[in-house]
Amino acid sequence: MIKTYQDYIKYIMAFPLFFLCILIVEAQSLELPKNIQSPNASSLGKYGDIPMDLNTGRANINIPLYSLNEGNIPLHITMNYDTGGVRVNDVPGWVGQNWTLNAGGIITRSQRGKGFDEGKTCSAFSGNPDSNWGYMYYRNDLQSNDLNNAGSISNLVHNYNNSWGNPKDYEPDIFTFNFMGKTGKFFLGEDGGWKVSSKYNLKVEINESDYFLPFNINNFGGQTANMWKRCPSIGTIKISDDEGNYYIFGKSQNDIEYTINSYDHQSELALYSSAWYLSEVYNKFGTKIYSFQYERGDDQGQLYVYAGGKFLRRDACGMYGACAQTISSQFEAIVAGNLVKPCYLTKITSNKGITVNLSSVNHNSLKYKADDPIIYKTNYRQSEYYNNLISIGQAYQAWYMFNYYFWYSIHTPMNNGDPMTENPIYQTGSYLESLGKIITEWKWRKLNTLTIKDENNALLKTINFNFNDDSNKRLKLQKITIDNQFKYSFDYNNFDSLPTFCSQAFDHMGYYNGNNYNVNVVDAVNHYSNRQTNANYSSYGTLHKITYPLGGYTTFEYEPHSYNSYVSDDKTSLINESGIIGGVRIKKSIDYSDPNNKIIKEYFYQDDLSNNISNGILLLKNVYRIIDFPGKTDCGSNFYESSFSMNSIVPLSNFSGTHIEYPVVIEKRSGSNGNSIGYIKNNYTSYIDYKDSRLNTIQLSFSIFDPKTDFSFKRGQLKKKSVYDVNNILKQEEEFIYDVTGIKKVKALSYDIFGTCHLTGMPGIPDGMPDGNPGLKGTGYEIYYSDFNLVTKKTRTYSNNQVFETIENSNYIDYGNFGDNILKSKNFVDSNGKIISENYIYSFDKNGFQPYTSLTNKREFPIIETTKSSNQEILKKTKIDYAVMPTLDTYGNPTIPQIFPQKISESKGNNIPDEKLIIDKYDIEGHILKAHKADGNFVYYYYGYNNRYPILKVEGPEISNEYALLNSLNSLRLLLTATNPDYTQIKQQQSNIINQLPNHICLLYTFKPNYGISSTMNSSGIVEYYNYDNIGRLINIKDQNGKLIKSYSYEIKNQ
Repeated sequence: MIKTYQDYIKYIMAFPLFFLCILIVEAQSLELPKNIQSPNASSLGKYGDIPMDLNTGRANINIPLYSLNEGNIPLHITMNYDTGGVRVNDVPGWVGQNWTLNAGGIITRSQRGKGFDEGKTCSAFSGNPDSNWGYMYYRNDLQSNDLNNAGSISNLVHNYNNSWGNPKDYEPDIFTFNFMGKTGKFFLGEDGGWKVSSKYNLKVEINESDYFLPFNINNFGGQTANMWKRCPSIGTIKISDDEGNYYIFGKSQNDIEYTINSYDHQSELALYSSAWYLSEVYNKFGTKIYSFQYERGDDQGQLYVYAGGKFLRRDACGMYGACAQTISSQFEAIVAGNLVKPCYLTKITSNKGITVNLSSVNHNSLKYKADDPIIYKTNYRQSEYYNNLISIGQAYQAWYMFNYYFWYSIHTPMNNGDPMTENPIYQTGSYLESLGKIITEWKWRKLNTLTIKDENNALLKTINFNFNDDSNKRLKLQKITIDNQFKYSFDYNNFDSLPTFCSQAFDHMGYYNGNNYNVNVVDAVNHYSNRQTNANYSSYGTLHKITYPLGGYTTFEYEPHSYNSYVSDDKTSLINESGIIGGVRIKKSIDYSDPNNKIIKEYFYQDDLSNNISNGILLLKNVYRIIDFPGKTDCGSNFYESSFSMNSIVPLSNFSGTHIEYPVVIEKRSGSNGNSIGYIKNNYTSYIDYKDSRLNTIQLSFSIFDPKTDFSFKRGQLKKKSVYDVNNILKQEEEFIYDVTGIKKVKALSYDIFGTCHLTGMPGIPDGMPDGNPGLKGTGYEIYYSDFNLVTKKTRTYSNNQVFETIENSNYIDYGNFGDNILKSKNFVDSNGKIISENYIYSFDKNGFQPYTSLTNKREFPIIETTKSSNQEILKKTKIDYAVMPTLDTYGNPTIPQIFPQKISESKGNNIPDEKLIIDKYDIEGHILKAHKADGNFVYYYYGYNNRYPILKVEGPEISNEYALLNSLNSLRLLLTATNPDYTQIKQQQSNIINQLPNHICLLYTFKPNYGISSTMNSSGIVEYYNYDNIGRLINIKDQNGKLIKSYSYEIKNQ
C-alpha cells in the first residue's frame, strides 16, 4: 500500500520502461511489465528452497497454481502439504491425503464449554421464552465475577442452571480463519465484542439478523408436535481489514458447513454451523472484487474409535454415608463420531470477468466400510437393540427409534424445510444392513480440474489433478498437470501400506504405529504401552519427492519427534523424560537441479552439533487412566474419581497448536560433494520462556482436566539466529526481542456439577435419585488476543576480531478494543551509535476532522504524516493530505467522488513544507489519471484492456482539451481487445495519438493479457516488442526491425 511521499514520486514522475507491480494509491496494481524477472521468479520453474517451520520440524510446501490481483487485492490459488505425518483416522480432503487447496478462505469453529455460543432451543408456542444456554447469553456473568477468586467461581458453578434447567455456557467458542493470506482466530469477549488474535488488523462483525436456520429445518427429527423447535445458527460473518476492504463469509446456506455432534443421535442434538466459506470480497469503495460459489455435497462422517469408563466414590457427607458408583463402563471399543454437511467450491468470479471453474466428483478411493471389524461390531450391537424390541412385539417402536437416531440420514431431501420422505434403501433389509448403509452412503469428492477463462470466455489455463482412485487405498495425489504439458509429480513413503481409517494401530498422537492391539476388551492398565510410537512406521504415507515441471526435484527424509522433557499436568514445570512421540519432523531435504547437482540441508533438533540429545519439549503427554483423583462435594467431603479413556483423558481435539516444540534447531548445508558449506543455529521462544497458566479453581488442586491460559502465541518466535561458516566460525548473529503492547484478554470458566451418589432405601425418596450433594469442578482461565510484536532486532557482524552491531527498534500502540495493533514509530541505530528514527501519524489520529473521520469509520488507516529524525533532530517531514476527489468511471464519465490522497508535501527540518505533488483526478478503481508538480509539469495515465492495464502515459503541459484524445483512445481500446487484434492498425492508431500531442512526451503500451507487456512505442515512433515462452517467461526484447535488444535464458540454479 502506498503511504509515503516517496512511493508517489516513484510512481508519478519516474515511470520507467521496466517496473514491477507499482501500487497506485492503495488500488489496483500497474504491471508494466510483470514478467521481467530473474529466472527463479517463474512459479513453474521454481524448485526447492522450501521454507521451514523449524520450531515444529515442518516444511512449508506450497505449489502455486494461479494468481489474480484485482482492486489491489491479491488472490493466490495454491496447494499446501502438511509434512507432520499421516494420522490414521484423518480422512483425506478433495485434493488427497495431507494436501489442502487454498482458494479463497474459510472460518472454522472449535466448540468450547456447554455448547456453541449462540446455542438455544426455541419455543414452539407463542409467549413462551426460548431456552438459552449459549455463551452469548451468559457472558455478562463473567464481567461481574473475579475468576481469581474461588468464591466467585463457586457462586457461578452453584447458579449454573438457566430457567429451563439447562447448564449455562461460560466459555467462548474459538473461530479460526485462513483467507487471502490472513490467518488467526477470534472469539466473543465477556463485554459482547468480537476479539481478534492475529498479526493482521481485522475487525469481525456478526449480527443475529444474519443467522440462518440450518436448511430451514424447524423440528427435532420430524417431531412436529414437539414443544421445542430448532433455532437459527450463526450465518453471515463479515471481516474488515485496515485498508477498508471487507470479506463476507457464509452469505448463503450453501457457503456454510453444518454439523451434528453425533451421527447416531441426530434428532436430539443441535444442527449448527461449524465452518463458513469465503463468499465475497469487496474493496474500500464497496465494489465487489471476487465472488465464490459453492454447492452442497453428500453427507460425511468423522469417526473415531472409543472405549472408556468412569467410577466415582465419596466420603461420608452429613447424614449420608460413604458411597460409590460406576458412571460408565465401555471397555469394548466402538466407533462414534459426527455427521457433517459439507460444501464444495465450484466457481470464482473476478470483477473483471475472469472465472476459475472447479470440477469435482465423488471419488472411489478408500472410505469407511461397513464390514470393517470395529464398525461392524458397533453396528451389530446397535442392531441387537432394535431386534430385541421386535422380539418383544415392539416392531413399531424399533422403527421409530431407528428413525429418531438417524433421521437426517434416512430422510430426504435435506435442503429446504423438514425432510419427511424416507429414502427407500432403508425400507428393506435388516437393521444391521441399514446401519451399514448409513455409513456407506457417506461420500467424499476429489477435485478433477481447475479451468481459468477470461472475460470473453477464452481459455487461459487448465489444471488437472491425478489421483490413485483405488477403493482399498486412501486418496493420493499423484500429479498436477498444467495446460497438458507441465507437471508436478509426487512420490510418497509406503503410502499404500497405511491402514484403514478405523484401525486401532495408532500411537499416542494418532499416527500409525503398526500395533493392532486387542480392542475386544481394552486393557486399561497396559494401554499406554500399546500406544507407543514406532519409528519404523511413523513416516508411512509422507511425501518423499516433488518433481517440478522443468525437471528439478526435492526429496525429504523424516524421523519421529523426540523429546527430553514434558509439561507437567499442572502446567507449572517441565519434567525430565526422554522418548519419541507421534508425528514426524524433517531430518533432511535435498534440492536437485539435476541428478548430479544438489544442495543438502540437514536439521538437528539439539542445542549444538556436538550434543546428540534432543531438546524437544512435549507439550501434552497423554494420560489414559487416573485413579482416585480427589475433589470436593457441595457438603465439603471429598469425592474420588477414577477414569479411563483410550482417546486420552484430555482429548486432542481440545488441544490447539503443535504438540511438541524445539527451542534450538540447527540447519547444516552441504554441496553436491557432501562437504559442509556452513550451518545456521536457530533459537526459538518456548515453554521454557512462556509457560501456560490458570487463574483459580474450587477443586483441591489444578488437574490435567482443567483448561489453561494459553501462551502459545508467544512461543515459536525466532529468538536468535547464528550463522557459522565452513570452519564453524561465527560470522553473523541476529537477536530478536518481542513484547506485548497491552494486556488484552477475555475470561472463561470451565465447570462441572454432577451427582456423586444415588440414593437407595431412603424413606420417601425414590431409589436412584442423587442425594443432593454433588461434586463440583470449576477452573477459571483467560484467552489472550494481545499481539506479540518484534520490538528490537540486533544484528552483529564478526570480522577481524571486531564486532559491528546495529539495532532496529519498533514501537506499537493498541487501537480500539478488539485487537488492532499499529506500528507508531521505529528507529535504527548504526554501529557508530547514530540513531535514525521515523514517527507516523495515521488517519485515526485525526478522527473528528474530515475526511479522516470517514476514512477511520471505513477502517482505512493510511499513514498521513511521517517525521524522519537523526539523533532527535528532524531531517524531513512528509505529509499526505486526503480529500474528496473527482472520480471517473472506466469510460471517462464523472461518478461519485471518493476519498483519495490529494496533495503530498515535504519539508526539510522545521521549514515550511513544499508541495511536491498534486493529484487532480482518479478513476473509480483508484488509478491516478492526472497529477502535476508545483512546476506545472503534468502527467496523465489512460487505461485499456477492461481498465486493467495502462495503454498511454503522457508528460508535459496541461492538456487543454482531452475530448479528441479520448475519442482516439476509445478507438485504440477497441482495437486492443478485438478477438484477433490487427497490430498494423494498432500501431497506426498509436501514431495518430502521438501526432495529437506534439508538445508532450508519450509512451504507449500493448499487453499480452495475463502475461505482461507486449510492446512499447515512444514519441519518436520507436517500437520494442516483448516475447514470452509458453509458460509466461520473458525470453527476449526486439526492436521494430526484429533486431535483438536483450535476451533472457533460464536455467535452474541451486539456492
